[in-house]
Amino acid sequence: MNNYDDQPLYDQIVAKLQDHIALHMQLGGKLPAERRIAEYYHVSRSTIRQALDELESMGLFVVVKMGYMLVI
Repeated sequence: MNNYDDQPLYDQIVAKLQDHIALHMQLGGKLPAERRIAEYYHVSRSTIRQALDELESMGLFVVVKMGYMLVI
């Protein structure tokens, strides 16, 4: 992540997660927990939450019972 980029951190993460989902995940695949994603990218959970909210609004995954995030 580049803190000096004009693009907000959550937008940078949205782009990275979109690539990861497209290249490495199958329909119905489970995304890692927010905490694990935050640790991986070395950002706060609130930044990850903001990125995940954006991705969910794009229709890339859905949150289901028990908080799992599944790729759709």
